[in-house]
Amino acid sequence: MSLTDIRFCGFLLFFIDKHFIPFIIMHNLVMHCVNMYKVRLLMKSVSKELVAASSKMMILSILSAEESYGYSILQTVKVTTEGGWKWTDGMIYPVLHRLEKEKLIKSHWVESETGRKRKYYQITDKGIKFLQREMEEWQFVDATLHKLWGVKTCNLSSLY
Repeated sequence: MSLTDIRFCGFLLFFIDKHFIPFIIMHNLVMHCVNMYKVRLLMKSVSKELVAASSKMMILSILSAEESYGYSILQTVKVTTEGGWKWTDGMIYPVLHRLEKEKLIKSHWVESETGRKRKYYQITDKGIKFLQREMEEWQFVDATLHKLWGVKTCNLSSLY
């Protein structure tokens, strides 16, 4: 469970303690926190197919916040997924080159203070539009799966 999850769950428990909330709502909030923790425990890694299918979206999402270079993108993925996604140099650079060829990102070289050159990538207008479409598609898939799984009743441990 990440620090953000702990803070969120701690806030919910503090809020529940200080305010009258019907038991069923309190139960659902606590179960949500427990399920978030279970998901983190169960998701030690993600299949290669899912990583491949979402790699464009991950990179474009990272670059939509700020320009970055390959190693930094790898580290952002590692931190964001809490080590659940195993990305390597051999995986990320072909995707970056493909995104650049599709004009979804562009690159430029920057020399650091130590004299080392790094290739920085930034998202283009075309890339932003592509990311917005992809986000809508993924949100539709996510909402559909939540309906099928029954978010309130889904017990993830029973799926494994």
